[in-house]
Amino acid sequence: MAKGGKESLRLQILKAARKLLVKDGVQNVSMRKIAAVIGYTATSIYYHFKNKDELIHALIDEGHEIMVTQLNQIQEDLPADTDPVKRIEANMRGFVKFGLENPEYYEIMYMMHSQEVADLADERPGIAPKSVDLGIELYKKAYEAGLVRERDAEMTSASVAAMLHGYISMALLHRLDSRLDADKVLDDVIDCIMRGILLPN
Repeated sequence: MAKGGKESLRLQILKAARKLLVKDGVQNVSMRKIAAVIGYTATSIYYHFKNKDELIHALIDEGHEIMVTQLNQIQEDLPADTDPVKRIEANMRGFVKFGLENPEYYEIMYMMHSQEVADLADERPGIAPKSVDLGIELYKKAYEAGLVRERDAEMTSASVAAMLHGYISMALLHRLDSRLDADKVLDDVIDCIMRGILLPN
C-alpha cells in the first residue's frame, strides 16, 4: 500500500483520476480502477470523495482555479497603464496558453464527451464564474474607454471563449492544417475576434 497523509493521498487520487479520465473516458473509469493505480483500496478513495461525480467536480474546479490564478497573474504583470484592449488580448492568449500547456485539465473541463459531465455542467451553471467574470470585466472596461462596440459583455465573453476553444481543441487533437504555422493561425484567430469587437477607426 502506498504511503502518505490525507492531503497527499487526495492529490494522488486527483492526479491518477485526471490521467485515467483522459486516457480511458468517464464511462471506463471507476473508483476501484483509480485505487489500483495509486496502490490503495477503493474504500480509501471514498474517504475523500463520496462518488465519481464528486471527484469529477473536484478536478474541474481544480483546473479552473489554476487557470484563473494564471489569468489574474497575467493581468497583474502588465504595466498599470496598459490599455483595456491589450488586456483583453492578453487574457485571450492566457486562456489558450493554459489549454495547450494543461491538456489533461482542459480536456476534462471542456472536451470530455460524456452525459455524466454534461449533467454536472447543468447542475452547476456557475462552475467557472471567476474566469467568466474576468472576461466580462475586461470587456466592460474597454467599452467604458470607448474602444469596443456596445455589446452584451456576458455574451461577448462566452463567444470569445467559444472561438478560442475551437483553436485549442484543434491544436490538442492535432487537427490544425500542418501546412500552416500554428502561432500564426492563433494570431489570425485573435485578430478576427478583435476586429469583430473593436470600434472602427
